[in-house]
Amino acid sequence: MAPIVLSFLAEKGGVGRTTTSLNLVRALAERHRVLCIDADKQGSISQAYLGSVRFENIPKSHSLAELLDPHGDVDPEELIQPTSHPNVFVVPASRDMRFFVQLDPATPVQGRFAFRDFIHEVGDAFDFVHIDTPPDIHSRPTWNALVASHAVLTVVQPEAFSVQGLRGGMLVLQEVLRDNPSVRFMGYVVNGKRRLAVHTLFENQLRQIHGDQVFETCIDDLKEVKEANAAGQAVVEYAPESKAAKNTQRFAVELLARLKRHGLEPGKADKKRRAA
Repeated sequence: MAPIVLSFLAEKGGVGRTTTSLNLVRALAERHRVLCIDADKQGSISQAYLGSVRFENIPKSHSLAELLDPHGDVDPEELIQPTSHPNVFVVPASRDMRFFVQLDPATPVQGRFAFRDFIHEVGDAFDFVHIDTPPDIHSRPTWNALVASHAVLTVVQPEAFSVQGLRGGMLVLQEVLRDNPSVRFMGYVVNGKRRLAVHTLFENQLRQIHGDQVFETCIDDLKEVKEANAAGQAVVEYAPESKAAKNTQRFAVELLARLKRHGLEPGKADKKRRAA
């Protein structure tokens, strides 16, 4: 069966999109096989799974840059890298991606479907494909991610500048419907909430405006999340009994329920087709 393809969309950087991606992937991997595509040239997810030294030395042919290159020669077995977790695989970013991020009229039409076509080729080996997008919502990696996705989520901090950036992402998603009419918006997940009156105010405003599009689960700003980041680990691995880990697990359960309401349920991956 084909995997469920998820993307996070955020116009503003620094909202915790990549951290939330890392933690969600690890939570889903408790029961499912997950391929994580690192579409952000900064490579934070790649470094978390593969280490900084390995990331800095990834050749173009073994990174997402090869897939973004219109003249690339893609070998799925070279792109898909195993990690220390048996159910998590990653297509890493690389420094070479900086040459292929711009989306302009000169970009061949087929270049917008590179991720979709790649996932179609390798997807039977996975239950989920999660794409971590860059904060540039008009980039080629972001467009590719949205065109390939079944479901899109937006990570938002309960602060003014983060909330103000929501409209741009929704406008881009409307444009993507031309190339991917089946994509569904799963909602907003509040990340980095602290016990501050202003955070409660913005969270309440979000819920008043967007209703049940806002996930019930909030990802609180807890020290275990920062410590896990520093250790290069997901919080469910670093501190599995912590409140932060339980928040992540609740978020994953809530996401699965939302996907099910939209007719999206993970199948059983064909393990024989996984990358070695």
